[in-house]
Amino acid sequence: MPAARLLVLLGTLFVASLAAAALALVVARHAGRLDDAERELRTLDLLLAGETERSFQSVRLVLDGVAARLAASGEMTGGTVARRASTKAMHQELRARLSGLPQLEAVTIVAADGRIANYSREWPVRYWNLSDRSYFRAMIERTKDAPYISEPLVDRFTKQPTVYLVRRLSGPDGSFAGIVIGAIRLNYFNRFYETLRLLPGEFIALRRPGGDLITAFPNEGSSDPHLASSGPAGAASGNVPGVRREEPTAADGSSRPRLVATTITHDFSIQVAVGRDEKTLLAGWRSEAWAIGVAVALVGLLTASLLWAILRRWHALELVAIASTERAKAVLARRDVEGALLQAQKMDALGQLAGGIAHDFNNMLAVVSGCLEMLRHRLGSSEDGIGRCLDRSDEAVRRATSLTTRLLSFARKEPVRHVAIEVNPVISGIVDLLTRTLGGGVTVDVFLGGDLLDTRGDVSQLENAILNLSVNARDAMPEGGAISITTANVDIEREDPRAPDLDAGRFVQISVSDSGTGMSPETAARIFEPFFTTKGAGKGTGLGLSQVFAFARDAGGTIRVETAVGRGTTFHLYLPTCSQHSVRSAAGA
Repeated sequence: MPAARLLVLLGTLFVASLAAAALALVVARHAGRLDDAERELRTLDLLLAGETERSFQSVRLVLDGVAARLAASGEMTGGTVARRASTKAMHQELRARLSGLPQLEAVTIVAADGRIANYSREWPVRYWNLSDRSYFRAMIERTKDAPYISEPLVDRFTKQPTVYLVRRLSGPDGSFAGIVIGAIRLNYFNRFYETLRLLPGEFIALRRPGGDLITAFPNEGSSDPHLASSGPAGAASGNVPGVRREEPTAADGSSRPRLVATTITHDFSIQVAVGRDEKTLLAGWRSEAWAIGVAVALVGLLTASLLWAILRRWHALELVAIASTERAKAVLARRDVEGALLQAQKMDALGQLAGGIAHDFNNMLAVVSGCLEMLRHRLGSSEDGIGRCLDRSDEAVRRATSLTTRLLSFARKEPVRHVAIEVNPVISGIVDLLTRTLGGGVTVDVFLGGDLLDTRGDVSQLENAILNLSVNARDAMPEGGAISITTANVDIEREDPRAPDLDAGRFVQISVSDSGTGMSPETAARIFEPFFTTKGAGKGTGLGLSQVFAFARDAGGTIRVETAVGRGTTFHLYLPTCSQHSVRSAAGA
């Protein structure tokens, strides 16, 4: 079924192409979703970095203002800072500077010895010494007035996580005169981050210039700022600006990779990181991929069902076509068998008619022959003219007797002697006779099959049949040509197209072929009829092929002809083998 295979191939290619296109679409959507997520994270990170920069910048302006206020009262030294800052007016100024800055919890002025000179939360100030704080020690070692961001600490007054923005106070000679501290509450950032309504798997982290974590949201760990690095936000590294993919680590307690965008602020070098795990950012893509996969599967299933239905229908039509073809062959074979049967019945009827006529005519010829003999006896040979007339009459009687003999042979009324015949020796024995009879313009080629089986019949009639077929072949080649005689063993099946009127079995096939003019279908249909001839007047009786047909039928075989105008003619004589004769005899018994 080449067409069916082509249909299956096209269907398979369609489904494969659809699956490949779907896969390409899914891959493209995956890449597009990652690109969209990178842009979203980058935009959000830039916004948060700007907000963080502004929050710290506002606190820095307050600290710079306090430092300028202290410097305006004269040179700053360790003693003068403590004296100038320890006034109620300065306390009120510090409290005023907190207005409008929700992120700023308190402002503290610390003298060079670590003692708090003024504090915006209370007045008078209790004795507090901050010389043990790391940021105080860091300011002593620094020579610049640039702001310093401390690590997150628990504020001693509020007991809440706090980060401190510290500004150094320096004397004219650069000596250390104290510090101004802005306490920035970390829950300010967390409350702001809550308003963003982050999705599950998203996080935000702020880090100091050295990479230490300031705060993280959501904070899945302890309220202790030193332990605030638990969870994906705390574990996210942010020392490299840009967007990158990070694998999970033991520190974050997660098994999912994440996409992290990092921005470093300009003035304070604070690292702002925004991250989202891949499960969250690819959630929409996974839904699309599932939908596309289900759609492709449904289309593939529908295509397969359609192909299956088409192939079933196709197969059914093929079966109908095969059945119709077989039926047509059976009808044609039946017609051939019926035609052969009608031809055989026709030939039998003609044979009976010819036999009856020949028998009666032979009786009359016997009377005529007897009368002629009596007349010759009485007249003697005295009258030469009468003797010649008697001789012509005898010749005519002999010819007429020969004709009736051939008619009786066609009608199978002459006694025949059936014996086992070795066909190849019989043909070899008459080759010389054929060569002399057919003349010099015709060549005879004999191809005898090996291990040819014996048949049964009358040897004389077999020789006569081959001679008749050869003479007819010669007459079909007026300008000369080649005749070939071949023998072979053949197996005939029931209703075999070669011989549909024969029973199944083994037969000896004798074929006589010529390179002559051939015959039309109309002529070939009548060649075995008695007295039918295509030769001119006086050149044939029309009984030669009739005798061959009668011989073949009497032997239990048949004869077939293959011919076409201009392509020569081949007669196939089928004679049953001796074993086939035995089977037929046993069946008849």
